[in-house]
Amino acid sequence: MIVPWQKLMDLLTLKGNDNGNVKNVKESPNDIVQFKVCYNFNKEYLIEWMNECLQEATNQLKSGYESCAFREQGNLFYKRGKDKESLELYNKSVIAAPYESEEMALALGNRSAVLKRLHFIEEALNDINLAFTSGYPKDKQQKLLLRKAELLIYSKRSKEADETLHQLESLDLEKNKDEFERICSSRAELVNEFEALQVQNHDLERVSFGVNKDFNSASNKIEIKNSLEKGRHVISNSDIVKGELLFVEKPFALIVLPDQINKHCHHCCKIFISPYPCSDCKEALYCSNDCRLESWRCYHKWECGGLSLCYKIGIAHLGFRVALMAHSTLDKKKYAKVHNLLTHSKDMQPEDLYQYTLTAVLLILYLENRTNFFSTPGNEDVHSMGGRILRHIAQLICNGHAITKLDCIYDSIESDKVIEEWEQRIATAIYPSASMMNHSCDNNILNNFKNDVLIVRASRNIKKGEEIFNCYGPHYKHMGIERRQEILKSQYFFTCKCNACTNHTSDRFKLYSALKCIHCEGPILQDTVNCSECKKRQPIVELMDMAVEAHSIAAKGNQFSSNGNFVKAIECFKKSLEIGNECLYMANFDLVNYKDELAKNYAALGDYSRSASLLEICVEEVKKRFGNDSPELTQEYFKLINILISQLSVLDAKDAEYEKVYRRTQKLFKDIQCIVDSNQSTLSSSQTILLDMISSMFNPSTSDRTVPVKI
Repeated sequence: MIVPWQKLMDLLTLKGNDNGNVKNVKESPNDIVQFKVCYNFNKEYLIEWMNECLQEATNQLKSGYESCAFREQGNLFYKRGKDKESLELYNKSVIAAPYESEEMALALGNRSAVLKRLHFIEEALNDINLAFTSGYPKDKQQKLLLRKAELLIYSKRSKEADETLHQLESLDLEKNKDEFERICSSRAELVNEFEALQVQNHDLERVSFGVNKDFNSASNKIEIKNSLEKGRHVISNSDIVKGELLFVEKPFALIVLPDQINKHCHHCCKIFISPYPCSDCKEALYCSNDCRLESWRCYHKWECGGLSLCYKIGIAHLGFRVALMAHSTLDKKKYAKVHNLLTHSKDMQPEDLYQYTLTAVLLILYLENRTNFFSTPGNEDVHSMGGRILRHIAQLICNGHAITKLDCIYDSIESDKVIEEWEQRIATAIYPSASMMNHSCDNNILNNFKNDVLIVRASRNIKKGEEIFNCYGPHYKHMGIERRQEILKSQYFFTCKCNACTNHTSDRFKLYSALKCIHCEGPILQDTVNCSECKKRQPIVELMDMAVEAHSIAAKGNQFSSNGNFVKAIECFKKSLEIGNECLYMANFDLVNYKDELAKNYAALGDYSRSASLLEICVEEVKKRFGNDSPELTQEYFKLINILISQLSVLDAKDAEYEKVYRRTQKLFKDIQCIVDSNQSTLSSSQTILLDMISSMFNPSTSDRTVPVKI
């Protein structure tokens, strides 16, 4: 089994300390010299490790036999009406098939059938068109053309439908005459038998008051300033109103995280249901053929066959991709902004810098031994490219930006019902303009994403001359001051002096992890033995043991819940809550978490009344901690309204309880709308569907109250 990359780097760093290379790299004047020092001493070990790593990836080769096997399995599920299972197998068939082969054409043709049945019209049409260009067998083309004509009619694309029907008329339709006549009839009537369940492609939002010609992707209301104290930073040049757009920026480069590569486009992060694979490997999957071609032009022609190596080196993969794109980008000004971002190499620990340099050497050895990069006219030499990769790896430690989206868990029985939603990290990217914002633990912007596009809004009113602050991760509402300062110093090399750090708000955060005084029930803050209110000494060890026990029982509850044993999970969380109430201060957020988990499991059993009662308590606690218009409160509101809608679906409309729940749902819906409108928040698809559904319930023009059975 191959040695983990981190372990190999640790071993080579020990050796580098012994022979003085770690010191030499640290004392070298620039990226290129640093790379040269490391490159000359570590080739043998790194080439051996690289070859072993890439040898493990031989299963990523295309195979017509494998593609055929997946397609035949998919056919069996399709005939049984198991569409989702057949789509998954057809996707595997397309991915495994050699590019533009008959196997690929057949896989695409079959996939178009299940996509049609699942109401994904555009995806089905794209598959049909690609199947024809991939050499779809002539004896089967008639059936595929009939499917294409039907899809075009459903989507009211009359001209294209007529062209396809005309093409069919020139063929011998004896076997499919009835089907042809049926489709022609539907063309005449323009009957829509179903709607495509697809996300509409709206134009990207535009920044408020126009794009700043001197500050790419930024609003005219903000600008870059430079000072000795703050370095480059962003300020407002006029008053900004809460919700106004400050940045709408596409990344210079991104990498989709390894656990998301089978869900999101390798090039733009868009979620796909029917991926288009790289023509040569099975690892890079795309939402469209356009993304596949652009990816190949920009970087994948050198990464292809080496992604298994890239996925083992973490964020350094993004540094590698930025360096590759420096040679292919058409926007040289944008690359210059990336190149000029600070690396903080001088602030790094010698061992850390040495390991980044080792990673750059590994990637150069890959380019030398596995690609034609250095024989391609116009590309730079080994040492220059090595220095470039090292520079971008070092930059990304401070400038990499996580791309996130809301993910959710659906009920295992009622598959339309969302049980839980959370923020999921799907990619890491570099946004050169947004990177100009400095950090504050109490920032004044909100970040959202549309695929790979970063959308930044003001989270509160900002006066002319005020600085625009991002949060690099440690926020005062989520983390104590000591931990925030530790993270910022170790990763970003500065001591934060924002208002949240200088105005001593740390005690407030400590309340959320405080123990409970046995005398007055006041808070016992971390690292103290006396109550903050009555000042009496406390049995800290005993209280800590109880808190640990509650946490341990809750962990068992999570396991039961994951396995679908909700009854046992409820028992565990009730016990955790019982112990927690004895030892934890009333504001301790573990108590909220236990109640939240308890509510989730009651909902899974259909006990919506108890679930809603617990979530009402959680809502108030979240409101106290995070504020009345916070994203955290919005998430808690959505959990509660989901449960209330489910509760209405099982209550008798004549009951007094129904009227009470109905009015609470109506009030909560208005509260959510106010927060969303105020923050101009980007919602998940499930949240958008839910709000639209509830809006129709409370539509004044509707005389009867209609409550959907499922959410």
